[in-house]
Amino acid sequence: MSEEMLLPKLTSKFKIYISSLELNQYMNIEVVTGGCAGFQYKFSLVDELEDYIFIDESLKIITDESSLSFLKDCIIDYTGNEIYKSIQISNSKAVNTCGCGSSFS
Repeated sequence: MSEEMLLPKLTSKFKIYISSLELNQYMNIEVVTGGCAGFQYKFSLVDELEDYIFIDESLKIITDESSLSFLKDCIIDYTGNEIYKSIQISNSKAVNTCGCGSSFS
């Protein structure tokens, strides 16, 4: 299995959304402990690339090695309208999610 197959899939809506932001920094998608189900996704902007793995180099989307084990084969999507905008991660390996959908186990 190649490394590319292990990376999460970015939908075209997510790619368009991220492209529209014209990021000067890198968007880090991280899995951290917390939330009512055990783990949650954390999005942050970082300047340094030490110990990061590119999910998509042209869009400046990165993660770390421990988060990648949770993100493998996930689908990262963007949903939004003028009132509500959200980045959604569909994780087929998540056994349980909380009621609001912000954390998983």
